[in-house]
Amino acid sequence: MKFLRNGIEISDADVKCLSNDILNIEDWINGAIRGKISKCKKRLIREWQPRLLLDPDVQTIPAEETALIDYVTSRKDYKNRETRDREDIQNLGEYFDSPEYAESLETDSVEHTD
Repeated sequence: MKFLRNGIEISDADVKCLSNDILNIEDWINGAIRGKISKCKKRLIREWQPRLLLDPDVQTIPAEETALIDYVTSRKDYKNRETRDREDIQNLGEYFDSPEYAESLETDSVEHTD
């Protein structure tokens, strides 16, 4: 087992596999994390800038990325991934318990005759 400086534990076999293609495993992991952060940041800004521009209650929008992210994530209508997923699961459960779903099963069933 190899323990990286960031606390990640990698088996010897995994180290050998990664070393086949990667010069420095820790540099690669750090680069992967930075890349993921960059993509998430761009996606958040791409989603929220138009929403803020269309919101009549918004007077100003921060121009600097960090300030914009702080502004968005402090809004009452902002939901992080965990909250969105939890709500989606709850809504899905409510749908499956609904009369509309039961009716859709009845109308979707096809009677087969021999």
